[in-house]
Amino acid sequence: MTAPTATSAPRRHAHLLPYALWQCRDYTINIAAISIILFGLLGMLEVMQLHAAEIVMAASPDFAVTLARMQQGSFQQLFSMYATVGPIVALSGVVSQDRSLGYVRFLFAKPLNPIHFYLQSFVVRAAGFFAVGGVLLKAYRQFEPSADVPRIAAGLALAFVAYGGILFLWSVLSKYDGLCVVAFLLLSVLVWGKWEASTRLIHVVTYAFPPVDKFSGLDNWVSGVNALDSRAAAVFPTKWVVWTVCYGVACLVLGVVLLRKRPLARA
Repeated sequence: MTAPTATSAPRRHAHLLPYALWQCRDYTINIAAISIILFGLLGMLEVMQLHAAEIVMAASPDFAVTLARMQQGSFQQLFSMYATVGPIVALSGVVSQDRSLGYVRFLFAKPLNPIHFYLQSFVVRAAGFFAVGGVLLKAYRQFEPSADVPRIAAGLALAFVAYGGILFLWSVLSKYDGLCVVAFLLLSVLVWGKWEASTRLIHVVTYAFPPVDKFSGLDNWVSGVNALDSRAAAVFPTKWVVWTVCYGVACLVLGVVLLRKRPLARA
C-alpha cells in the first residue's frame, strides 16, 4: 500500500494593477497636490511680473515685439523650472522611501517582482508628472500664451527620461536620493564648465557626467527662443539631448540591475 502523495498548491502571484491604483492615489495625495501648489504659485508670480511690465512698457513704440519676447522668455523660465525640478519631485523616494520606512516587507509579502513594481511606479509617476504639467499649462494659458503643446510634451518627456533615470538610480543607491541628484547635477555643471575645453587627460572626467548645461538648450527649442539671438528660431540641440537622454536611460537600466542584486531590506 502506497502512501498518498501530497499535491502542492499552485503558487499565488500578486497582480500589479491593484498596486498601480494605490501608486496613483499615493502620487495624487502626496506629490501632485504639492507640485500644483508650488509651481502654480511660481507661475502666478511670473504672470504678475509680466503684467506689471506690460503696463510700464505700454507706451513703447515697439511694444508688441518686446511683449512677445518677454512672454517667450517668461514661459521659458517656467518650463525650464518644471522640466528640471518636476521629475526630481515626482520620483523622489520612488525606491528609497519603501526601504527606509520598511514598506518592502509588506509590499512584497506576496510573490511580486520588485523590478516590475518599481518600473510600474516609474510609469505611474511619469503619467502624474504629465498630468500636473497639463493642469499648470492650462492655467497659465488663461493669462499668457505659451509654446506649442506638442513641443512642450516632447520637451517634458525627454526631460523626465533624462532626469528621472538618474534619480531612479540614486533612489536605489541612497535614501537621500533627491538631495544626491541635486548635488550630482550641480557637480555635472561644474565639471563640464571647468574641463570641457581642456586638452589634458582630465577632460575624460566630463564623460562620467551628463551635459546638463548643454541639455538646457532644449528649453530654448521648446519656447522658440534662441539663446544667442532672440530674433532667430531656436535649433533643436540633437547631440546634447541624445547624450543626456541616453545617460538617463543607462542610469535607469543600471538601477534595475542593482535592484535585482541589492537586498531590498537594505536601507
